Amino acid sequence: MKKVKKLDLEVIATKKDLFPRNATEATLQRYIQERFNEVGLNPTNIRIIGNTNEISLDEIINANEARKGHDIYIIGSLSSGKTFLINKLLKTYTNKTKWQIKTEAYPGTTQKVMSIPLTNSTFVYELPGFSLATSVAGKVEKDILRLITPKKKIEVSSHTLRKGHTFVIGSLGAFQLCKGKITSFKFYHAEGVETKSIGTKGFDTFLFENGKRAAVRPVSEHFTNFKDFDLFEYDMENDGQLHDISITGLGWVTFEARGQTIRVAIPRGVAVKESLAKIRK
Repeated sequence: MKKVKKLDLEVIATKKDLFPRNATEATLQRYIQERFNEVGLNPTNIRIIGNTNEISLDEIINANEARKGHDIYIIGSLSSGKTFLINKLLKTYTNKTKWQIKTEAYPGTTQKVMSIPLTNSTFVYELPGFSLATSVAGKVEKDILRLITPKKKIEVSSHTLRKGHTFVIGSLGAFQLCKGKITSFKFYHAEGVETKSIGTKGFDTFLFENGKRAAVRPVSEHFTNFKDFDLFEYDMENDGQLHDISITGLGWVTFEARGQTIRVAIPRGVAVKESLAKIRK
């Protein structure tokens, strides 16, 4: 992080097509800007692209005046869309240098780095994807990963909870309204993920029953016991604004903050984040 803070950073967010129609480019840019600012980074530019958007290396190079002849490094987590971006860039790429595009092992590792020559002395480097240690995607089996990874537009499940009631996300998570008036929740998730309101039934009881029947998918063999989960509680302000609670690698829930206390169960070691909503009125 310290090294990145010293660099001029441009953010290219991919997979725009997966978001609902009311997720405008402006709202997504605002959300991305806020998240980067929280960790002390201030991107020089934020681009959001999808399958229908074209983007070229020349466009990126010419737009980034701060580059001043330096190399470009493409950095992102596993499954973040780096390969998608590279394929987009290579569609319009013309090599006018003495070097060739090549992929070779990063020194001291078995990870591969792609280098694309810009000039005879500067390159674009695609670095290995960094760890998904705090994401559900890095903790489940391959068949479960396929279920939780969106392949088409993100789906929305709606649940209205009374005090003490819970809805579950397969056997990979749960949201419970511990305190406050009846609240409507929208959960954004991949098409392979199922949700269900379970009333006042405990999440531990549900896990045991669902592990046998797999009535609500996905069910991972890595998370079958209540002890396999971390619990977080959020005491919301009564600000009337839309807020998100996001589970990294699984999805996010949106609701109106009215002084509720919300308990979240997530696989142990996975990151969870409360913030103002990505998609706002």
